Amino acid sequence: MKAVIDLSRIAPPDAVRTVSMEAIVGAMKADLLGRMPELTDAIRESDPSMKIFEGQAVREGQWEARVNASVRAVMVAWAKGADLENLVAGIDMVRQVVDPGNPDASPPVLPTYESDDRLRRRCVLYWNSISNGAPEGFYPFLALDASADVYDADSTSPAPCEIVVHVLPRQGGDAAAILAAVQAVMADMRKVPQGDRVSVQAATVKPYRVVAELEIAGGPDTTVVVETARTRTTEYTAWSEEFGRTPLGRSISVPLLHAALAAEGVRNITLLEPLGPIDCAEHEAARCTEIIITVKGAANG
Repeated sequence: MKAVIDLSRIAPPDAVRTVSMEAIVGAMKADLLGRMPELTDAIRESDPSMKIFEGQAVREGQWEARVNASVRAVMVAWAKGADLENLVAGIDMVRQVVDPGNPDASPPVLPTYESDDRLRRRCVLYWNSISNGAPEGFYPFLALDASADVYDADSTSPAPCEIVVHVLPRQGGDAAAILAAVQAVMADMRKVPQGDRVSVQAATVKPYRVVAELEIAGGPDTTVVVETARTRTTEYTAWSEEFGRTPLGRSISVPLLHAALAAEGVRNITLLEPLGPIDCAEHEAARCTEIIITVKGAANG
């Protein structure tokens, strides 16, 4: 089976250039001196011509930035917002509505739409979904397409022609209704291979806490260090719709937890929970329910 491309690992395209104002000014100065070498000793930082160069460099830098943005706008891995919506429109796909909001409320509640990351993932999975052989990514696409409240989905095949689709409902959503919506799609013989027997199950959520004790070197503000460690740990443990970080099958590593807790100023870390890695199979998602960070004490030196 062909694996789904992980867009998070794609390097920026070569067409995107790094903009350096200093390089632009240097190139302009070198060009002028190449034409008029007698000005070598005359052009200094305070010379009016340098101000002209700097002003032109800003304009050129703005143009380069616009070109870079235009290049990204036509690539699925980098496009955002309306640019991404226009790209996926080519495959008859629209951004899903998570919550329609309430325009009649006071104040009005605006609708909530699926994220760029989720829309981008559906776009990439779409090409697997149009195969009549149900390759990898086929059933996850159908599940994500069935309801905007499907946060993540994966599939396994315990036996030939038997497919189990594992669905992770969005937190706060009606799990029963979400599973029913996915099941209705999987029962549609116009969308799935007729030889496949497909069942839908809720994914298993494995709750855990992060409890750590930090020893902080003398000097840094303890509160700042703890909050920095908490922010970094939250970023590592949080669920994400970004490629490579979706919850199903994403295990929690103790070394990576240590790395997240190791904010500037932390001298030593005692990780009390979890005591070992939290391994997750394709149908499992690890959910951090609480982060508790305490300070063992400030050391001198």
